[in-house]
Amino acid sequence: MAKCLMMDFFKIVASKHESFTTNLIPYINDKIIDELYAFEIGTNYLFRCEQIIGAQDSYLLKPPLYDGGPLYEKINNIDEFNLDDPKWQKMKEDMELLDINTRSFRMIATKNMETLISTQESVGGDTLFDGRWINYDDYKSNNKVCVIGKDLFQVRNLELGDKIPIQYMESEFHDYLITKKR
Repeated sequence: MAKCLMMDFFKIVASKHESFTTNLIPYINDKIIDELYAFEIGTNYLFRCEQIIGAQDSYLLKPPLYDGGPLYEKINNIDEFNLDDPKWQKMKEDMELLDINTRSFRMIATKNMETLISTQESVGGDTLFDGRWINYDDYKSNNKVCVIGKDLFQVRNLELGDKIPIQYMESEFHDYLITKKR
């Protein structure tokens, strides 16, 4: 069961159970839900939330703000809120990682894109709008080439042949480029 509250201009969803299970979430209980319903309109509150994909302006409550801390905190004067306060260190680090992730793109390292199933015209996978797929000759010649998505190409106002900076970051996912061996 989930309670959905309208909070100013967005919704907060306080689910009592983990997704697709009957396991209770320990930080969501009737007391917390009663507190959420008692919030003062026009007052600022700080939460850890995750946007719900496909649900505009809706956020799922996440674990407490910091280790041993509350689920939310009332912010009396938003102009005086200091994210550099040591108790917010973990949240600040999470926000910085989120900022990096929202500007990151998945990379697949390959010797020859022409052999990938997704690039085969017969399967209706990836579509090449301009340029060419990376091929084995690029690998043998150590060419510094890449294929990027149409959206990134347009947002960055790129032209074929432009150089783009690439910064690698570690990933725990098997299909992302990882900077060190496991």
